[in-house]
Amino acid sequence: MNYLINFIIGVVLGLPIDDDKENKRRHHHHNHYPHHHRDGSASSNDSTSSSSNDVQDDYDDEEQDEALASYAAQVEHLQEYEEALFDTCQEILTNKEPILTRQLRTIVKQAQDTVDYDQEKFVNDMKANLLQRQQLLDELQTRLQAFADCLQQEEQVAAQQRIKQHQSNGNMY
Repeated sequence: MNYLINFIIGVVLGLPIDDDKENKRRHHHHNHYPHHHRDGSASSNDSTSSSSNDVQDDYDDEEQDEALASYAAQVEHLQEYEEALFDTCQEILTNKEPILTRQLRTIVKQAQDTVDYDQEKFVNDMKANLLQRQQLLDELQTRLQAFADCLQQEEQVAAQQRIKQHQSNGNMY
């Protein structure tokens, strides 16, 4: 599952996909140690510049892993806001709006069907109904804005990661 999330995030960010990353790390760390010959002398397969490049590669891998983890957390956060928005919308459409619509129809019908209706009561009932509707819309607007803000932040993080990736790819050549 972790691989799948990293794969998806990597595709979104335009990061190179390295299936054998852990194997390369294990092999890489193994090669840092000098090889001992039968006579007890030691030699190294890596030159100093190669070793320095390997350390930079490790740093870049760790930075990339941190970026992926940060982006994964951002995506998860975005999904939570999205779910809250959908739940609020569904709650309003399924439970609250039909009740307010029935109430409004009743208010209007009573006023229309009564020759000498209480106009003050009509105005107050309409105001109360519209206030409840406005509160629902305000709640929905708040959830929508939170989702939009999180989406914008996620897009900024993704763009920053693509820039960093592009810069690190440019430094490699």
